Amino acid sequence: MIKTFLNSLFQKNTSYGSLRENIFTVSSQKLGRRTAKESCKEPICYAGKEVSRSSLDTNVLSIGSPGSGKTMLLKMTCHSTLKLCKKGSGIKVIILDTKGDLLPVANALTKANNVPLYYINQGDNRSITPSDGVTGYAWHIAKDCEGKENFIEEKLSIIFPIAKSEPMWQQAAQLLASASIVDELDWQLATIYYFFFSGTKFMREVLDKTDFGRAVKELLIDSDAEKTTAGIKINAASSIKRFKSAAAHQYHTPRDRWLSLKDFINGSEGVLVIGRDSSTPEVSNPLIQAMFKSLVDYIKMRPEVKEKDIFVFIDELPAFDKLSGLTDMLTFERSKGVSVYMTTQSIEALQEIYGDKATDTIASTCGIKIIGLLTSCTWKYECQNHDYVQGELAVEYQVKEDTQLYVEK
Repeated sequence: MIKTFLNSLFQKNTSYGSLRENIFTVSSQKLGRRTAKESCKEPICYAGKEVSRSSLDTNVLSIGSPGSGKTMLLKMTCHSTLKLCKKGSGIKVIILDTKGDLLPVANALTKANNVPLYYINQGDNRSITPSDGVTGYAWHIAKDCEGKENFIEEKLSIIFPIAKSEPMWQQAAQLLASASIVDELDWQLATIYYFFFSGTKFMREVLDKTDFGRAVKELLIDSDAEKTTAGIKINAASSIKRFKSAAAHQYHTPRDRWLSLKDFINGSEGVLVIGRDSSTPEVSNPLIQAMFKSLVDYIKMRPEVKEKDIFVFIDELPAFDKLSGLTDMLTFERSKGVSVYMTTQSIEALQEIYGDKATDTIASTCGIKIIGLLTSCTWKYECQNHDYVQGELAVEYQVKEDTQLYVEK
């Protein structure tokens, strides 16, 4: 019954957006094989500086308005880092790709180095029908929750955030969504979607299967306050309705292409690209935030390492709204082998989303700051908090001649 319902509800759509033009040309010259020890000493062009992986001990914040050259520098840094991700290197690269500009770079270099590329984007059907040499994946959210109630509730609280005004409605939606998961090790977004749109009779049948479900049913469904009950169900249904495309994306993706982020972090070398569907940010952003929090949690569990072996690139940080766990990654996970490279157009955008104190934390954890063409507010902030000298980009970065670049002393 459920399978028939979902098949009729989620029609497979084999259309897909074309890849953005790849501005990089990967050299046809064979990339030389190096040992892991040699790889640590191999220089990389990181934020305009040539460093070895063993000496890289900081994060990067690149700030600049459109046309300042920050995206070009990000691509070149990403390109140089991806070249290190070879068989046996153990290096992992995580890319939060706002505009789809970095996927072609990652795709070309993973093929050249023969390492796996995992691409997740709920708005891209290449997880269903691979094309252009790219095979998409869906997030195996149930496996990453590990059947633990607190993990499930945490992910659902990110996907269905509680509104500041009248939070009761969203709290009720979270309770119902959590109670709809009967098999805690085998569920997906489609499970929750079907639960909310299959009628009250089916909802009661599902809730009756667990003690927690029965308690929620008595509290929210069988309440004497009929108008309140109706309001709760309507609000919950409207909250999950916007995730129809995301539910369909995972449901129609073959199960062998459901990716556990825990398996990725604990596995060998590889590249993870998380794409953002700019046409539906209200859907893609909460899912990306939940995935990012999972990555942060699993990296915390790693032992300390000497050399950086996890490189995280976040293009246009404010576009993802608030990434839960970002300050933890920047502050506490450097000893876990993590280096983070972030770009933003202005400090104001970060302050609006993260607040002044968290923005100060983000900036202070970045030993390298690249300052391009700025808004007046950002320029004032940086002058008050840091000392800068005017610098120049290396010729090979091919940034516009009129670019103004400032690098922290």
